[in-house]
Amino acid sequence: MRIVFVTRAYSVTGGIARHVRDLARELEARGSKVLVLHDDPGATSEAGEKIERIVGLADEWPFSPRSTARGALEAAVAFGADVVHVQECDDHATEVALRGRFPATKTLHVYDACPAGSLYQRRLHRECPTGPGLHCWVDTTTKGCIASRRPWVHLRMLARATAARSHLTGYRKLVTASEAVARHIRSSTGAEVAVVPNFTRAFENAPPPAGERRGLAYVGRLVPDKGAHVLLDALARLPGAIELDVLGEGGDRPRLEERARSLGIAARVRFRGWASAEEVLTVLSRTAVLALPSLWPEPFGIVGIEALAACAGVVASRVGGVDQWFDARFGELVPPGDAALLADAIARVHERVAREGGLPLAHAYVREKFSADAHLAKLLPLYEELVKAGPTP
Repeated sequence: MRIVFVTRAYSVTGGIARHVRDLARELEARGSKVLVLHDDPGATSEAGEKIERIVGLADEWPFSPRSTARGALEAAVAFGADVVHVQECDDHATEVALRGRFPATKTLHVYDACPAGSLYQRRLHRECPTGPGLHCWVDTTTKGCIASRRPWVHLRMLARATAARSHLTGYRKLVTASEAVARHIRSSTGAEVAVVPNFTRAFENAPPPAGERRGLAYVGRLVPDKGAHVLLDALARLPGAIELDVLGEGGDRPRLEERARSLGIAARVRFRGWASAEEVLTVLSRTAVLALPSLWPEPFGIVGIEALAACAGVVASRVGGVDQWFDARFGELVPPGDAALLADAIARVHERVAREGGLPLAHAYVREKFSADAHLAKLLPLYEELVKAGPTP
């Protein structure tokens, strides 16, 4: 099968780009041919990869140049595509052109029908209880759904979400990584959605050996919605021997560093900055607990299965798509934003993992449920179904 991926970013620093790269490699390894259409000036191809930059695939709808759709369509025709899989693109004209010529699907990595893409009301510190609708024209400002204070940004994002709700119904079937996102799309658009959980290639062949495991790890963007400040408050409640590695960057880093100093735990927190996939796995393989203290409803939280593959325990907020992969044998879920309960759960899971030297059953669980084979066992039949049905009229 010849498959075209369409994605805005394809640099190794992005989680979606890494997913697309890994998926392309797995498909190629099984005999398919993959072309990746992207608009990432920093993207480079690796051995065997076939990629092509199509200028205008940035998520700046509706401002993409008209030549984008033509260029993408010409590239897909020249490649002889059997199916097109849109991954991260809001260029509706390009998507319409491609799905009118080829069988096509689209993976929704966030809550696309929500103006903010997050289903999170920042001023109320809660998940949106109603979902998108006409009320969003007021809620985006009064409830802080959109961080920007610029009216034109609000208008653009509202218009974009409204257009997305209509546009998504043009696909025969959409894809999400979790039932949480699927529910959002079904209720907002009525579209048909297939849930295909994410996969990880971490420690595919063997788990890291049992050994001394200490401390916590946080992996993700440093922004308020991810809850790193709650984790720092929790750390201040934990014994001084427990330290924290923070892997990630973002605009909240200066405030987090100051918070660590004011809590008297700066010496116990290492801000490591952005880390490669290999560096993340190295840290997770010696860490007792991954903390996922998100306040917003994570669409999936792939770092959770990476931690389990590394035999670490996980303490996460009970939000969004986390329950798509979480297993109570290997950690605990807590209400978002509660530092005291987060600290108590971390203490219990940390003590167990440190005592046992790791959780090998967690690795086996990920290999069974969230391997590339498990992912493709659901995705490839979808491709075949789409090919039989043909392009969208």
